[in-house]
Amino acid sequence: MEQKDLKQAYLAFDSYVNQYDLKDTLIKMKYRHSYRVAELARKLALELYYTTEQVLLAELIGLLHDIGRFEQIKKTSSFLDEKFDHASYGVDYLFEQGHIRDFITDTKYDEMIRQAILYHNKLELPDHIEKDSLELVYLIRDANKIGIYEQMAFSFAQTFDGNVSPKVRKDFLEEKPIRFEDVQTKADTVIYYFGYLFDLYYEESFDLLFEEDSFNLYLSCIEVPKEAEESFKEYKKICLDKIERGVLDVR
Repeated sequence: MEQKDLKQAYLAFDSYVNQYDLKDTLIKMKYRHSYRVAELARKLALELYYTTEQVLLAELIGLLHDIGRFEQIKKTSSFLDEKFDHASYGVDYLFEQGHIRDFITDTKYDEMIRQAILYHNKLELPDHIEKDSLELVYLIRDANKIGIYEQMAFSFAQTFDGNVSPKVRKDFLEEKPIRFEDVQTKADTVIYYFGYLFDLYYEESFDLLFEEDSFNLYLSCIEVPKEAEESFKEYKKICLDKIERGVLDVR
């Protein structure tokens, strides 16, 4: 893969997104998120000392990882995968319908791209993923989470009122990612995103998270009533300790 291939992908991606209503706030948000995750994937690939070819491929996958979101928004006006699994649709659009060739002519990367997109939003991964593909799956999952922290900060206000459900609190304290189906309250939603930290795979991802200040950006969008401040500090401290451990492991 060469730089000219990536240029082709960006042109094709812009052409694809232009089919949708760019005045729609959610469409515009996902367009920006796709570009940002492409950038983060490239930075993470460089941190991991990928070859030039691998760095370009990681950036391409970052650009395409959410291609299914645009049709999801058009059909459901939401990001709920229970209604419309955007990753599965993205794979269907690219590979079953053959549109991957709009973005890259070389076929040798197809399986790695397919698996990285298909599994970027799944909490659990199957055992059969090939090693080369698995590394890219983990990379795009990490880059996506960092990008989502930034997206939340710029696009959504959230409230932590201290009302955390017992199952969500238990999983968080055990440093497990939170299942979306367990989210019942506004505070649960905040802890759900906090739980992304426990699903980051690469130690270098914590370094990137720290350098980009992405988690602190997310914290800035959370409204905390006075009566919930002490509880919020507890959860925040666990998160910051987790990030610090990850950064120290890298350095």
